[in-house]
Amino acid sequence: MIGIESLSLNTLDYMSANTIHELYRKTSVFLDALVHREYLYLIWGLSPTLFRILCRVTGYKNTQIYAIYQKLYYEHFARIDEKNLVVGHFEANESYDYEKYLLKPFSENTKHIIALDFGCGPGRMVRRMSKFVNRVDGVDISENNITKAKIYTKNIRSKTKYFVNNGYDLAGIPSDTYDLVYTTIALHHIPIHKTRMNLIREFLRVLKIGGQISLQMVFQKNLKKLPPGHSFSCWRENPYDANGTNGTYDVVITPKSLKQVREDLRYVGFKNISFNLALPPVSKEVGLYDNWIFIYARK
Repeated sequence: MIGIESLSLNTLDYMSANTIHELYRKTSVFLDALVHREYLYLIWGLSPTLFRILCRVTGYKNTQIYAIYQKLYYEHFARIDEKNLVVGHFEANESYDYEKYLLKPFSENTKHIIALDFGCGPGRMVRRMSKFVNRVDGVDISENNITKAKIYTKNIRSKTKYFVNNGYDLAGIPSDTYDLVYTTIALHHIPIHKTRMNLIREFLRVLKIGGQISLQMVFQKNLKKLPPGHSFSCWRENPYDANGTNGTYDVVITPKSLKQVREDLRYVGFKNISFNLALPPVSKEVGLYDNWIFIYARK
């Protein structure tokens, strides 16, 4: 344990500044949610335990409860600032060559492809990918994100269809529809294995025979190198009591869990499974993880 006398004045100043900043941020979020009558989000902010108890009393399952929290979270922050509070590092992500990795399984012309962007957010990758494929549809847990995505992508040539999902399935999206289901900076923000597996089954359902998934997630060789206090889950864990999302509680793939990822995809029904490691779009000073990992598989 570090004694107070061993801390430098600069360290104390830094800690005090961070504490004040965090207190200001939480107070601002609380007041904003109060003004906009986001009462369920306020309950979560005040007591995640109470929120979960209330959800269980009303009949919701553990996977549904975390999905409800994620929906409340993204509805709240998408209303305020979808670029900085939902996407994060927006300019760095915009300059990253996601298309190169997402379309890697397709060696031929991609203009025939009908794709689905899972966790499309405000439409960033819908607009970008539409330049390379026939049509991109988008699905997101947040209705506010979808509203902004429709505005952000209003000038693209294809007639994009948008869907709002519940966080644990793709109900309402027809089966055998897409040549490609892809996701960027979204799936690794779901730390619960059971939820991810259900979504991966849904990816299989909505794909045509021969269709592909291209899933970007995060990869870390040594979990001990993550910042102290950073919350995360490993591939097959189900932290139903997770109190964060969108970078504050991620699932992290490691060299040891790659086998589990492959086994789970095969179990669901995918084949031709492969992985590709790439540097993340933000610098080491900003980024948390060693690598992005792109997961490929075919129906």
